[in-house]
Amino acid sequence: MPLKGWSRGGGIGHTIFRVRFARVAAIIRVMNEEAGLLRRFADEGAQDALAELVRRKLDLGFNAALRQTGGDTHLAQDVAQMVFVARRRTDPRRCAW
Repeated sequence: MPLKGWSRGGGIGHTIFRVRFARVAAIIRVMNEEAGLLRRFADEGAQDALAELVRRKLDLGFNAALRQTGGDTHLAQDVAQMVFVARRRTDPRRCAW
């Protein structure tokens, strides 16, 4: 006997599965794109690839810094930038992500 809401013909369970599967597929696609950018930067020194990675990740770093600085936006911007620069210097292949 199938679980309530999980039928072969659709239903709410099928819809939830499709939505979650689509989200996971999108996350995997983004991770693969970012891995390709990182590979280009590490192998070829492609600055455009690094710029794209920083553009994609800077908000995440800024928001974490903003929480740590108690909401001080100017300090959070400085901290986020310092983290990216420091990470770039210590391991250019990883660049803080």
